[in-house]
Amino acid sequence: HADGRALERVATSDAIDVAFQADPFALLADKGFDLVFNRDNQIIGSSHGNRYWVRNLYGQAELDRVAMRNVSCSGFSMGRRDGMVLYLRRMTEELDRLIAPRLTQMAKENMMLAKGYDQGVHNMLVYGELLAHGASSGPRHPLAIRLLRHDQVYISAENMKLGRAIEMDGPLVVSKRTRATIAVVHQYNRMQWLVRDVLRCTHKTVKADHCSRCADRIADRRVRKHG
Repeated sequence: HADGRALERVATSDAIDVAFQADPFALLADKGFDLVFNRDNQIIGSSHGNRYWVRNLYGQAELDRVAMRNVSCSGFSMGRRDGMVLYLRRMTEELDRLIAPRLTQMAKENMMLAKGYDQGVHNMLVYGELLAHGASSGPRHPLAIRLLRHDQVYISAENMKLGRAIEMDGPLVVSKRTRATIAVVHQYNRMQWLVRDVLRCTHKTVKADHCSRCADRIADRRVRKHG
């Protein structure tokens, strides 16, 4: 249907740096979760970018409230239709409320930091609202919300250290802990070994940790230097 009511499972994903190795929706069918978010090993309060986004949008008091929580990356989220409708509606409301008035000011900020504000909103919704107070799609329909380990359905460059959290099984990225194929690999272009050895990139621009021709440049060093 045009209004989306025929959709049972929905995912949101970054566009250019996500690879799918398996069906991420299998977890929803097996466990019955309504909303699934990832949980990185990194802590919000120890991450320069994540501190910046939450503090600038919500203030120091709100940052202090979530500072010891694990970062949840906004690059991939999924759930059943009702759960995702609620999450995306709240994301849209907060982006309209907080980001739209900042657009002029953001033009003067560090670009690599400014483009990540959606993750500040995402983390405050996950920890300050959805998990803190619960969520429901109606008075009798509480939503089951789950934060995944960093090496379950989803993994990002922050946790993609070969031989630590992950290993290669032929062409597939698998969890070292469980040997299961990780369905969603995010920011793969930031890992030199994956770009060079698995994707067979031969561009001379492959250097310390990215290929600028295969995808986005990694911004961590610039963020720490200029943020």
